[in-house]
Amino acid sequence: RRAATGLNVVVIVLDTLRCEAVGACGGPFGLTPNIDALARTGASFRKAFANASWTRPSMVALLGGNYATALSSTPVRYSQRPDEPPKFYRARPQLLTRLLKDRGYQVEFIGNNFFILGYAPIGLDLGFERAVDIRHHVLDTPAIARATEAWLERNRDHRFFLMVHFDTPHIP
Repeated sequence: RRAATGLNVVVIVLDTLRCEAVGACGGPFGLTPNIDALARTGASFRKAFANASWTRPSMVALLGGNYATALSSTPVRYSQRPDEPPKFYRARPQLLTRLLKDRGYQVEFIGNNFFILGYAPIGLDLGFERAVDIRHHVLDTPAIARATEAWLERNRDHRFFLMVHFDTPHIP
């Protein structure tokens, strides 16, 4: 929906959800009726690829529009070497979150992804003004959905970028 002076953006990340599990991609399980309905009316990509094999560098690449290594984020280690976060911050990559914040957007995150939260030594500050961390291996999906619905209702008249990250598919 259009905010007062621009389009609002909601990015929904389903961590490690394989396409063949989704009905809209031909999955036989019937597990994703809401995603399937959204795919019928929205844009859907049959060939989408992550720029890294795990979350932190993938999120840096998604928000930065470049390979994680080009944005000073290591693609291979869970814990960063002590010199890596300062290298990332000195490089100050142009992240979508920062660009939108500079243009007056409210930029927030809701979900289960501790790499977004900037926890040293594993996370980086990816430019979110506020991050709501909902951590549970199974119950996070309904809690994240409720928090997102409430957030959207409270912020319906603001210009915003909201990233929502569901992690439950990761567990099995």
